[in-house]
Amino acid sequence: MDWFGLALLSALAFGIQGFLFKQSSQKGCNKFTVTLVFMLTVELLSVIVFLSTGSKIVYLLPTLVLGFLFAAFFYIKTILDLKALDYLPTSKVFPITSSSAVLVVFYAVFFFNERLNLTEILGICAVITAIMFIHSDSRKHVDYSSAKIGLLIATLAILPGAAMKIVNKYAAVSADTIAFTVITYLFLVIISASGYKLNTRTPQSAATASSSVIIGLLIGIVNFAGFYTHLFALKSGPLSIISTIHASYLVISVLLARLFCGEQLTKKQFALVILSVIGMILLRINPS
Repeated sequence: MDWFGLALLSALAFGIQGFLFKQSSQKGCNKFTVTLVFMLTVELLSVIVFLSTGSKIVYLLPTLVLGFLFAAFFYIKTILDLKALDYLPTSKVFPITSSSAVLVVFYAVFFFNERLNLTEILGICAVITAIMFIHSDSRKHVDYSSAKIGLLIATLAILPGAAMKIVNKYAAVSADTIAFTVITYLFLVIISASGYKLNTRTPQSAATASSSVIIGLLIGIVNFAGFYTHLFALKSGPLSIISTIHASYLVISVLLARLFCGEQLTKKQFALVILSVIGMILLRINPS
């Protein structure tokens, strides 16, 4: 499978992950338990692959640095996302934070010397437009002062979100993919364990704990698939296009939510989904 197909699979996996996170919230799961189980699952699967394939950490220092940077940016973005969600609904926060794809495109053009033709530019614009507006019909009332704070925090999350994708590109081309994943999620397990210890002092009910573990396990499995396919796509594919495809996971999350929660797409949302599909087709016509 070429890089374009791998990028699509990655977007699908992260779209399922987004849907599972929403389910976690609706079921009242403990987010710190979910996160810790999620990170442990990815780390365990990565170690199994690392040992079974006989992989070796050839470039230890660069891999450690890149793994730490990704973990740090991931943690910062997660904290900012969660804080923004205290003031705004997900329908406002995630379309803002996903616009980090725009920064990544500019970075790829200027620092990786990627060249985009007119068809690819139109495809990128179509996908990003769909992402930015697909949730915009939210009717949840938000206090004006709270909205300003939430918008500011969500905007701050754009930079670490872009940095994560850029670090992944450097890791894909300069480090062993499996070793990078093992080291990255080891850092994330440590961070998640610290958060779990500090924020779960109140005993959880058996039902809540069970649901949190199950959903955390499922998220870990799909994240493992999404993270690996994303890295392998970046090994040979252009960062600008792959980051745009990755950002489309929001569209997939919306479709899954509508499908499994019994809701129907509005005409506006349906049109934006079609726009994102058109964007993908344009990106595929003449990939870089």
